[in-house]
Amino acid sequence: MQEITASITLVASLASLGYVVGRKIPLLLQFPAKQEGDSAREIFRTENKTSQWLESLRKKAQAKKAAFADDYWEQLKKSKEKKRVSG
Repeated sequence: MQEITASITLVASLASLGYVVGRKIPLLLQFPAKQEGDSAREIFRTENKTSQWLESLRKKAQAKKAAFADDYWEQLKKSKEKKRVSG
């Protein structure tokens, strides 16, 4: 029984995939094979920019982490206890 269910699921999945691909092939064929900026030089500059962007994000994350107080959780517990006592 499980084999029949698995087989039906496989056939249905493959049919769905074939349908989607069949519908998208004409659209994909309309795109040009090569676009402007596909040269190795353009790709290298794009990679370089991405690398610089990721590096700046890492630096920002490290700066935020450094600004985060080491005793933050202790301060939070103390303020919570003060609210209980005064409440």
